Amino acid sequence: MIAFCCYRVLEFNLTAFCLYLLVFLIFCRLLGFYSAMAMDSVLISHFLTMGNMDVHSVLNEAGLFLIGTLMGIAVNLTLRKDSKKTEELMQKTDEKIRHILLRASERIMDADLKDYDGTCLVELDDLLDKSYKQALTDYKNDLIDPVDIDLKYIGMRRKQGEILSEIYRNVSEIKTTPDTAATISAFLRKISEQYGRENDVTGLLDETYKMILRFKELPLPETREEFEDRARLFVLMRSIADFLKIKKEMFNNPV
Repeated sequence: MIAFCCYRVLEFNLTAFCLYLLVFLIFCRLLGFYSAMAMDSVLISHFLTMGNMDVHSVLNEAGLFLIGTLMGIAVNLTLRKDSKKTEELMQKTDEKIRHILLRASERIMDADLKDYDGTCLVELDDLLDKSYKQALTDYKNDLIDPVDIDLKYIGMRRKQGEILSEIYRNVSEIKTTPDTAATISAFLRKISEQYGRENDVTGLLDETYKMILRFKELPLPETREEFEDRARLFVLMRSIADFLKIKKEMFNNPV
């Protein structure tokens, strides 16, 4: 209808086609019909070449559209989700996060820990990108019953990755070993060991809040360095709570 009006008013010339493109692309973007932009525009350009838009021409283009659509469906039906690859990438991502938590646990107790330089966070970002691309490909290739749970899961892990970056920055600045360090180090190790897709982290989250309350009741440190490092560890506990809450929300709202 848009093309018919443009060609009717301005006749079959480049100006009319450009006007059609402008209106049609705006319409598609507003309604989210992104995949229709190129295909429909190519068909409409045929009318410009023929110089008419009679019933026979419209039926001919409709036939081309139908053939193209059926071929696309046929090709899509031959494609299969590579669930094994997606699952493998997500397992590698979870393993990397376990490793990051474990290294943070070690760094809290050892200010001279070797190779604690944030490289693992870069590797995590790379794994998250690969996992998302593979999960998105699987989602698009599933014509009959597409499910986006893997995409949401990876999105959740990406948010947790941002929290892990905050944890890394805090931990890397610790210079002493405050009285709360051993407890927090052991707790990070515990999270690393229990970290998994099926864990709803309810117990870990409850334990986090209890630890935060206990730490608030401790007497103040005697030195400035200890005070600053304990403050960093307190902020770290808040980050751990945020890290776990992201997983809890995902578990409570999987769809």
